[in-house]
Amino acid sequence: MARSVLLFAATALLAVTIVAPTLVGAVDPRKLASIRDTIATSTDFINQTFRLYGNKSAPYTDANLTLVQPNAAAPESLDLLVTVVFNESFTEIGWDFLQVTPDPNFFATPASTAAEDETAVLQAQRGYYYAGYAEAAVTAAKMEIFYNNNNYNCTPEETTWINAHLSYVQNMIIIYTSGTMLSNTTPEALFWRQVGNQWMQLQGLADGLSAHGVPGIAFADIFRFNFRYEIGDIANAVNPPPVLGKDETAVDDHRFPLLRDLHCSALVKITSNDLFFSHDTWSGFTHMIRQYKVYRFQIVVAMSGYAGQIHSGDDWYITSTALAAMETTNGYFGTALAREFIKPPCVSEFMRVMAANFLAQDGRQWTSIFATHPSGTYCNQYMVVDFKLYSPGQTPAELNDNLLWIAEEMPGNVTVADVTSVVREQGYWASFNIPYFPDTYKNSGFAAQEEVIGDFFSYTKYARPQIFKRNQSQVVDLETMQDMMQLNEWKSDPLSVITNCSGQCDPVNNPTLVIAARGDLTPRNASLPINPNYAQYLKTSAFGATDSKIASYSMMVNGMQASIFCGPTPQQPVFSWSGYGVPAPNGAVDRYDFSWEFLMQELRGREGDPPSNDSSKTNLIVGLTVGIAVGLVVIFVAARHVVKRRSESQYDYKAI
Repeated sequence: MARSVLLFAATALLAVTIVAPTLVGAVDPRKLASIRDTIATSTDFINQTFRLYGNKSAPYTDANLTLVQPNAAAPESLDLLVTVVFNESFTEIGWDFLQVTPDPNFFATPASTAAEDETAVLQAQRGYYYAGYAEAAVTAAKMEIFYNNNNYNCTPEETTWINAHLSYVQNMIIIYTSGTMLSNTTPEALFWRQVGNQWMQLQGLADGLSAHGVPGIAFADIFRFNFRYEIGDIANAVNPPPVLGKDETAVDDHRFPLLRDLHCSALVKITSNDLFFSHDTWSGFTHMIRQYKVYRFQIVVAMSGYAGQIHSGDDWYITSTALAAMETTNGYFGTALAREFIKPPCVSEFMRVMAANFLAQDGRQWTSIFATHPSGTYCNQYMVVDFKLYSPGQTPAELNDNLLWIAEEMPGNVTVADVTSVVREQGYWASFNIPYFPDTYKNSGFAAQEEVIGDFFSYTKYARPQIFKRNQSQVVDLETMQDMMQLNEWKSDPLSVITNCSGQCDPVNNPTLVIAARGDLTPRNASLPINPNYAQYLKTSAFGATDSKIASYSMMVNGMQASIFCGPTPQQPVFSWSGYGVPAPNGAVDRYDFSWEFLMQELRGREGDPPSNDSSKTNLIVGLTVGIAVGLVVIFVAARHVVKRRSESQYDYKAI
């Protein structure tokens, strides 16, 4: 099967490479030289490098910020603040690629000691602000399109809640970034300083977009846009519950909680020689205007995402601390929980997720940070894999504790646990929008729904857990994991039968009762269950699996690699807006006929840095963590290649 690959390599081919072990199924680093040779002649992707200059010693509001276009001369007497590399390749492969790299001197002081130095705290905030400004300046056109396609006008009650929330967060940031609190290095203090960094990144996005695309855009607009996944929960807390329209197609997830709550499929899988970490986003097809982002701040965070967002939203992340995080949405039923527990003094879900990504060193820390001042909004099951604890060839029974942590949030509670024991027992962990913890399952209303509707809300009898259980043993390498995550054989799969339908349903199978849902394939004249709360999940809609993302241990040690796909599953007829009978959203393509793309960020040290000669486990940590501190560059040059699988499960590369 043909595959595509994108190589994220250093702009300068430095002499010394931090060595990582070559594993079966991974991309052999020895092949990188030949791949780089093809980049020079490849015209498939144009790598655009932008630079933001300004007066580093001036206040950020008066820094004379100047965006320098690719190949243009640098302005005199100004400092280089941020480098942005952007490949506008969405219409060709389904993804734009964006990497944002502030001057590393903004983060020269470690977070654990920066609290004692007000200058260091302010420098980090400036680094985030300039990063946000530069991202918006470069991607303003894409931001404006995605903002206009997905912006939501809040009700007065929702606006009042959000304003009170912002006042609380801003006040807490001020407390922990000034005065005597600067000497506080507790986890609470570090958490709020990181939230402050992200606040400044949002402010930079707003100012950059206002200056380069949408005059008058304000911080509150950008915050609300990033917060939109959570606004439905605010609506539950302050408004009457929404009424779903008869012909709704799930254009805005937050307005339609029934559809939103079936959001994503995920699988963690141990094979004979690798540990895979994979995710499908389930959402409205209007969201299929994608960006893959790499933020190189105090650490590196790579994620699937969207224009104008500082977080993934899907959510799927890999970090240079060798952690990977992803979620599937659980949600909850009714508005009573929201009205009781969702209050403005909290930290939004997306802010907590990004704070955990930038601060955590392991799964326990990640889930603990995520559970700090929880909002009870966008209630998900987060899974965090620590690749540092895995060794190739381990059997499930040999896995180390703390390899996989999960956190399940609902209004009023976040439950976290090390669930590695489950992976030891069954060889995998699957997630499919139904809570794992019994108390969460009961208190969020799933148990009551199972009593009324049946197996559709069962943790063990719903279609996806059964399909994962039946098929996970077939996953032995990257290609079979790709097939697993795009699985949709709804017409013939006995597990795709609509349960508890009493002979009324026609057809009896449904294209959403699969790993990669295709709501567009439900016949418009289908006979569905009489109960509208059940039928709502099964009806015809431009909704389903909109992408796939895969990482693994072998991919991480060779440069935070990822295999990604944009669009509904190709195991069914290709989706097109014209075929569905609806105009394509502004900025989207009509036909989603893309291929898998393989991303490689080659980690290369500064000239003169000695290569690592430690064990494979140490190499993973050095290559992804310590190396960043000594100046690794992960700026990318993109080229497209055909990847052909060999019998020994490695890859050959040929330039298109």
